Amino acid sequence: MRRTVLAIVCAAVLPTPACDFVGGQDTAPPSASTSLTTSASRPTTPEVLLPPDNSRPVSVPSGSTPAQLRHKTCEDLLPRFESVRKTSGQSGVDQAADAAIANFTDTPDWPVLSEPQHHAVIDGARDAATGSCP
Repeated sequence: MRRTVLAIVCAAVLPTPACDFVGGQDTAPPSASTSLTTSASRPTTPEVLLPPDNSRPVSVPSGSTPAQLRHKTCEDLLPRFESVRKTSGQSGVDQAADAAIANFTDTPDWPVLSEPQHHAVIDGARDAATGSCP
């Protein structure tokens, strides 16, 4: 009776591993013992880490030099600015460049860029607005 009451109180109040030792006997079978430590032979993380299905590709702009960022930004914006130039002229391109520069701060990559990289990205947009990428 005392062992039953003790087991019920133990199960209700204490975590499961603490209830394995009741009344001087180990009541848990050896195969069912629980441990709070992890085995060295079992990895705690999967071997292959996969991104969630809804994730976007991530670049590593902070590892790029300012010159690389300036050129890439120019190359990325040049086709769009050229199409704007055909329909709206240089004033339309200037407006599109200003809008692009204003939106840079909202991109996920912006916070990880250094100050020189910020200037390089802005300069790349201005280069694209002129119609050529150095």
